[in-house]
Amino acid sequence: MENRITAKTIKVQDKSFQIHKTDARTACWLFSYFASKSSGMILSGLGSLTKSEFDEIQSLALKQVFTLDTSEGNTFPISIISPRDGSIIDKDLAEDPALLFHITSESLLFQLAPFLVAKKESTEP
Repeated sequence: MENRITAKTIKVQDKSFQIHKTDARTACWLFSYFASKSSGMILSGLGSLTKSEFDEIQSLALKQVFTLDTSEGNTFPISIISPRDGSIIDKDLAEDPALLFHITSESLLFQLAPFLVAKKESTEP
């Protein structure tokens, strides 16, 4: 059995972000929800969400994302959203909707990755 990848680091606009997996039940719900809302491409379902649905999905995705702050040879993950009220803490993300959407999409795709595995071709008739 392969080890489950529970975090990944991405670099966007000279900043490093670490994305963590959500719990399995939330990932299953996200996949089911997007499968019912999408038309082929899984994230196309984002376009059919109401504002409150989008806010809930985006909050779930962004709770899993941390900015990696490196100082004195140490790296510290810093949450990009406030646990208190869900506001965006990272100033760059708060002021750049394209960057925020990119990070949201990266997090959602990481959460949904286990469901998006291509089927293996069978050699049996």
